[in-house]
Formats: sequence, C-alpha cells, structure tokens
Amino acid sequence: MKKALPIYTLMVLLLGSVLLAPVPACSETFSFPMQLDYPFLKTLVIHSAFTDPDQTMVVTDPDNNCQQISLSNPSFESDNNLLRIEAAVHLKGGTLIRGKCLLPIEWDGYLVAHLIPRMSPGNWQLSFDSVDSVLLDRNRRPESLVGHLWKLFEAPVMERMGRIRISVDEPIEQLKPFLLSSLPESDHPRLKNMFASLRPGMVVAEPEVLKIQVLADIATVPAAAPEPAPAALTDREIDSFIEIWETWDSFLVHTLMSLMDMPLSVGEREILMTVLLDTRYQFINELEVNSPTSSRDFVREQFVDAWGKLSPILKNHLSRQPSANSWGYLAFFTASDA
Repeated sequence: MKKALPIYTLMVLLLGSVLLAPVPACSETFSFPMQLDYPFLKTLVIHSAFTDPDQTMVVTDPDNNCQQISLSNPSFESDNNLLRIEAAVHLKGGTLIRGKCLLPIEWDGYLVAHLIPRMSPGNWQLSFDSVDSVLLDRNRRPESLVGHLWKLFEAPVMERMGRIRISVDEPIEQLKPFLLSSLPESDHPRLKNMFASLRPGMVVAEPEVLKIQVLADIATVPAAAPEPAPAALTDREIDSFIEIWETWDSFLVHTLMSLMDMPLSVGEREILMTVLLDTRYQFINELEVNSPTSSRDFVREQFVDAWGKLSPILKNHLSRQPSANSWGYLAFFTASDA
C-alpha cells in the first residue's frame, strides 16, 4: 500500500512565503480566513448540542413531563448578515394529573431562529447569541395554535442554543508543528512570536460559509539588495527542481485519489483530470521550452492555480465529519486560503 502523504506537505509554500518575504523591517498584522461551510457547521453543531437519542435536542418542562419539545436535523444559512438555523420540531403537550398525561396534543413543524456567531478570544470557541425565533407549520407558514407552548419552551431552547460551544483551535494547533519543521531555525523566533499573537477576529455569515477571521502579527525581515538578472538553473539545480516538482505531483495525485470514492459529478471528474494533465504538461513545457530560472517559483504558481480549481470540490466532499482528519483538511484549507 502506498504511504499517504501528510496533508500539510506543501502548505509552507503559501504561509512560508509570507513569513520570509523580503520587505522593510516592521511588524504587520495579517489576516486569513478559517471557513466553515454550512453542512460542516451542521455536523459540528449536531456533535456538540444534538446529543439526545437519534441526534435530537430534547427539552422537557421540569414541572410537567407531559410537555416536551424535540429538535432535530438543523440546517444553517446566511440571512441578512445573521446566521439562520432551521430545525424540525416535534412538540408534545398535555395536563399531568396523578402521573398521567391527559388531553395530550402533538404537533410537528419547524423552528427558525436567527443567531449572531461570535468567538471567545481566550479559548477559540465559537458560540451563538440568539436574536429571534419563530415556529412554522409543516408548510413553513407561521404557526399560532401552539404559541402558548412555544412561550413555555422558547427561553430554555434558546438558552441551550446559547450554550453551544465549538472549539475551532485544532486547525490552528495543527499548523504550528508543521511550520516549525518546515522553516529554517533562524526563522523560529519570529514564527513563535507569530503563534503567540494568533487571535480570532470578526465572524461573518457569508452566503456559502461561516468565515472566521484569523489575525496574526508577523515581524517581517529587511529587504535584500537587488538581485542580478535571473540565470538559467545549473544541472544540479534542475535535478533539485525536478525533485521538488515530483513531490508536488505526488501530493496532487494523493489529493485527487482521496476523492475517487466520493459521489463526484461528471463536471467535477473532468476538472480533476484537467488539472492533473495541465499540471504535467506545464512541467514538461517548463523544462523543454522555457528553461526554468531561479527567479520563478514554478511549483508554488502551479499549487496556487490548482488550488483555485480544486478547493471547491475538496471542501464540498472532504469536510463533512468532525473527525481528526476533517479538522486536518480544515487546517489545510485555512492555510491555502491565506
């Protein structure tokens, strides 16, 4: 079995270029996005809060266990800069007399609520403040017949929503050892200072993703003296260039193979094949026609170009379960989007 390449193999091509950029000496604040698409956010919220049987959130009236509300199957989207959650509702009511539920009623519909997402700077936890809520019937029309029961449950349900905590620091923590092992030791002090400055910024509910801004203070290095005109690579440098490109090609193939068992559309499969063939054709053309020079970062250019085409497919199919692997992919997406 072929050994899988680490998911961060080429991440340093992007973040490393920021850390090592030759610009006037100073400290600058950079930002890059951590993006949670809404299906992945749904999975994280279910894992965190919908922990009653069958992935439900159940709230029972402490004074009358005949009255109970059960929420399930939440979904998220952006709505006027707020986070909109919709969940299926099963509502039960009745009068408790001598341990029995008399005059029972049951109702099914939907809960729609608007939330403000926010980050806790000290512990990288995502939470939600409630703005409003409403019950809709099965046809998603406002429902007033069970309004008195919703008044009973609204406060405890929204309190449960407000207690949701999702730790999103794992992708950040996974970046640190990778970057330390990938950059020269002379850059480690600046890198560690950058790690210490990492902090969350604004959280924005965009149409396709919940975007968490990650801020970092980076001490840049003085600009070097102007370099002479680029010269063609020596035979030894060309061998090194080929070796680096082969690492990139292996990583690309590994990434594409990780998607082979996914339910890809015909269009997505065409994109994967086109990216692979174009990348290899460009490499051959660079060697035989253009003669690579020391002034061009060919592999990084290919990575950025391929990422722009592959990232929508990768994010769509590889970020669905709150496992260690999916957090790893999120870390990779975060660094690559930077």
